[in-house]
Amino acid sequence: MVKFMEFLKGIDRAIFYFVNNRMHNPVLDVVMQTLTNQWIWLPPLALLAIYLLIKGGRQTRIIVTLCIVAVVLTDAFCYRILKPFFERIRPFESIPHVLQLAGADGYSFPSNHAANTFTAATVVTFFNRKAGFWLLGLAALISFSRVYCGVHYPLDVLGGAVIGAAFGLLIVFVYRNVEWKKEPKKRS
Repeated sequence: MVKFMEFLKGIDRAIFYFVNNRMHNPVLDVVMQTLTNQWIWLPPLALLAIYLLIKGGRQTRIIVTLCIVAVVLTDAFCYRILKPFFERIRPFESIPHVLQLAGADGYSFPSNHAANTFTAATVVTFFNRKAGFWLLGLAALISFSRVYCGVHYPLDVLGGAVIGAAFGLLIVFVYRNVEWKKEPKKRS
């Protein structure tokens, strides 16, 4: 098992170096720094959520509410439970020759960016596949940007994506079961 873990870490590091060192160019640097910076896209997203909660239809309000609940739970689970449990040091703190284009603190596994974006995208996909697929693509780009910018290993973002999708599925499952139980039974 130890040899397998070392093998997996070697692949993770090799992919990290390929993305972080070999793929760099000035255009991608700007795009990836923009995608990875939550303070650029979080305020407009929060304003959109508020607008949709006020002006949206019933289903839109349900989707936004479920996304908020799912992201809050996912973020807390990853940051408060998983990161302290795994204590994985970030690449720029643990290996040489990392091109760090973004700031980050705390532990590395799992990526909260990946977990949170995949959670929201998964929830949206269950209600609106077209919008959901666009959001899944955006979540993948944001996750990729974390490796490109040198703050996460590929397995960090893969783990975050899986955890995020699982939380999204769980929230939709709970919602659907609560809604199903609330429906009045038909009389024969």
